[in-house]
Parts: sequence; structure tokens; C-alpha cells
Amino acid sequence: MAHRSWRLKLRSFLDGREDIDPGKLASHRDCELGEWVYGSGMGAYSHLQEMQQLEPKHQDMHALVKQVVELQHAGKSSQAEQAFSTVCAEAEKVVALIDGVEAQVIGPRAHKAATLEPVSVVREISN
Repeated sequence: MAHRSWRLKLRSFLDGREDIDPGKLASHRDCELGEWVYGSGMGAYSHLQEMQQLEPKHQDMHALVKQVVELQHAGKSSQAEQAFSTVCAEAEKVVALIDGVEAQVIGPRAHKAATLEPVSVVREISN
């Protein structure tokens, strides 16, 4: 949910409703997901293909978010918008990898039941 909410925060930033200081952006290791990945996540689930793909994809995601913020601060709005489109696509990939790990850990049926409603609500808000 936190990664999905970043799209809303960035959109608000690009629309001038919020400011984001690029120097205060959390690194891929210091955000909530990063703390889990580099804490217990990799130790427990590094054998899963989705987990192996999640680490670099998550790191790339943070770099893209920083790029959007820096471009916007530099007055390069059209480039920031293009980078934002990439952030949205990459965010979905990160979420899909997280969902894949979760589905394997708790089982596909339990995963679907646990995530169906919140996911559809977030997708509606962010679209």
C-alpha cells in the first residue's frame, strides 16, 4: 500500500499541491519495504524468484522517484511527467512481485481473499 500511495504523492507534487525535498527521500533500504527486504525478507524468502527480482526492481523504483522530484525542481515538467509515467508502470511491477511473494508464502487462495478489496480500491483511486 505504501508503494501505491507514492503515485498519489508524486501526482500531487507534480500538480503543485505538495512539495517533496529530494534530499529527504528515503533510500531503497530505509523505506518500510526496504527495511523488510534487507531485514527478515531476504533471509526467509531469498529462494523465491519474485523476491530475487524485487530487490533490484525496488531499488530502481526509488531512483525513478528521485528523478521525478529532481526534474520537477529543475523546472523540467514535461520530462518529470514522462518519468512519472515510468514510475507508475514500475510501481505496478514492484507490487506484483510483492503480491507474488505473498501468494507463495500464504497460499494463492488466502492471498486473493486478503488482497482483493484493498487492491481494487487503491487501483480506483490511483487511476
